[in-house]
Formats: sequence, C-alpha cells, structure tokens
Amino acid sequence: MGLQSPSGRQAILIADSNVFARNLLTRELVEEGFFILAAANCEEAIRLSQSFEGEIELLVLNDDLPGQQALVDAIQGQRPGIRLLTIPSETH
Repeated sequence: MGLQSPSGRQAILIADSNVFARNLLTRELVEEGFFILAAANCEEAIRLSQSFEGEIELLVLNDDLPGQQALVDAIQGQRPGIRLLTIPSETH
C-alpha cells in the first residue's frame, strides 16, 4: 500500500536540498491545509511520487537542485497534469 493524502487535502511535492527552506515551506503549507511530500533530493522525490497513490497538484523545487531536469521529466512522465513551481535558490 502506498502513501495517501488525508481526504480532501491537496498534495504538494517539495524537492529542496536546503533543509531549512524545505521545513519552512512544509510548515507553512501544512498550516494552509495542504498535504506535503518533502524530499531532500531528486531520487527521493521520484520515489515519493511513485509511492503516492493520490493526485499531486504541484511540484515545488529550488533552481539549483542537482538533477533538476531529470526530476521534472520523471515526475511529468508519471503525472502529466502536475504543475511546477521553481524557487530561485538565492531567496532561501
């Protein structure tokens, strides 16, 4: 059995190697009612996407994450309708 979101909560996948930024985004988005899947690297983000059974609305990643393009390609291949938000690394 894979990961599931509590009913009615939209899921967001965050991929950010900066633990402070990842935790801050997670905390803020959980407070807004979202279900968060948080990954420290691209490989972890791909595994989370593969094991999550529900819809992931948005992929958030920092622009200096190693392997970023491979991650985007893999996630969009798994989830064609997913939206993408890239955060410049100098902002966090």
